[in-house]
Amino acid sequence: MSKILILILLSGHLLGCKQEVEKVIESYPDGKPKIIFIYEDEQDSVNYQKKVLYNSGKIDYLGRISNGKKSGVWIWSYENGDKKDQCKYDEGLYIDTVYHWYEGGQLKQLEILPTINTSNGKCDVCNGTIIRYFENGKVKEKFTSNNGIFEGEYLTIKENGGWNKKTYKNDSLNGPTVEHNIDSVGKVIIVVGQCKDGKETGYWQWFNKDSILYQTVHYENGITSGLFRTYHRNGKVESEGAIRNGEYQGLVIYFDDQGKVTNKEHYRNGALIK
Repeated sequence: MSKILILILLSGHLLGCKQEVEKVIESYPDGKPKIIFIYEDEQDSVNYQKKVLYNSGKIDYLGRISNGKKSGVWIWSYENGDKKDQCKYDEGLYIDTVYHWYEGGQLKQLEILPTINTSNGKCDVCNGTIIRYFENGKVKEKFTSNNGIFEGEYLTIKENGGWNKKTYKNDSLNGPTVEHNIDSVGKVIIVVGQCKDGKETGYWQWFNKDSILYQTVHYENGITSGLFRTYHRNGKVESEGAIRNGEYQGLVIYFDDQGKVTNKEHYRNGALIK
């Protein structure tokens, strides 16, 4: 009797096991599977794994659907098998950190999502701090995005070592700007100014690599207008005059490094009169 009972229990257990069922949802023109849904329960149509393949049969990406929404960790891959992207979902929304890699394994971009916001740390687009990298591993850009809108400081670093730091408010340039430019021959030019509603405003200053001021220009609504000056290395004014709508207007005076006038020019609408 005991042997019979054991067999009945064992057969009942086997009959109760659920086996994964793979269904090909879409195929390539040559008949190879492209999109496959993997069900734990064939009768459950809202909980499954989604697997997408390259035509070669290698995995393009793989992730889970729970209650009809993306859930858990999803991973995308290059066709050579290197990891391409990785993110985590909760009820169809991004959470935690999103990763992107260059083909070859070098980190390409991080999206560090906020832990607390109106969606409890979840978002339908990548919010938070975004860091981009060159293939050599050095930082390329760092900024904050909120639903695709730039907010706060935006740092850009160039491969030659130059960089600029700008300030955004509601997706528009508003606030201080600093540029550390290096030209093709290695000359360093530092530019400091302000922007308002996406345009240059107020006095902008130019410095050399030793942080010695050599030029100032006034902007209005993104156009040079007002007083401009250039300076000798000792800080004395080298030239000064007025600019209107981006053109020299009126008298431009030149000085030596002791402050003595050496030349005068008169302009009208950018054209030299005398």
